[in-house]
Amino acid sequence: MKRCLTIFAVLILLVFVAQPAHALKAIVATIAASEVRVIGIQAEKKQPIHWEGTQVTTSDKFGLFHFSTTDLPIDCVGQLSDGVSTIEVVVFGCTTEQVVGGGVPQTGQTTSWLEGDDGDLQIGLPWPDPRFTDKFDGTVIDNLTGLIWTKSANLYGYTTFSDALTSCSSCGEGGYTDWRLPNVRELQSLIDYGQVQNNKPILPAGHPFTGPFGPGDQWYYWSSTSQGVSSAFCISFENGFMWSGSAGNVWCVRGGN
Repeated sequence: MKRCLTIFAVLILLVFVAQPAHALKAIVATIAASEVRVIGIQAEKKQPIHWEGTQVTTSDKFGLFHFSTTDLPIDCVGQLSDGVSTIEVVVFGCTTEQVVGGGVPQTGQTTSWLEGDDGDLQIGLPWPDPRFTDKFDGTVIDNLTGLIWTKSANLYGYTTFSDALTSCSSCGEGGYTDWRLPNVRELQSLIDYGQVQNNKPILPAGHPFTGPFGPGDQWYYWSSTSQGVSSAFCISFENGFMWSGSAGNVWCVRGGN
């Protein structure tokens, strides 16, 4: 009998030892008002909790945690980690349309000259970090809008509007065939207005795009927002100006709603 009890005790000990110290779990993951809200359990106690690589909170002494964030993954599946375990969490109620169209983003302007100006208030959806993901196949994802751009911002050079449309429709970068010329809002979404006083082109710092950009009128890029058979709105990546052009550079995009 004593031997049986000893064997039983050893078996019980082995069962407990074999079990993981914890099993990170999200019991709630939903979207509301353009924010992801997560409640989790069984995390490492009093440890940083990361969502999509960014620390969002710290677990308590019981391994419980909760947080809200505007970092909504493009595919609606977020990566959650407590430093020991990493799991993928499906965000309930999330759609790719919400990721792309969840609100008006910030402009990137952080310098303020007068109270109440854009640099002072910085109104809008904050930019994700990183802003862009290089897919290393000639394409780049904008994690703010969900749009996919050609990594080269100058595949086709300085050309006419009709040639710009044709060039994008026949583009094959990354093996995709649904490229198009961006509309004027999509093109403007790339501009970091905080860079106007500092760097050219005025793209977010650390962007992965390649040029060349400029000089002169060649800072201007075609949008698909046309004003006639041979004219459309162009955006300057030197200063953010928009004008009705007759020639411009070509930058192709895919995705959107």
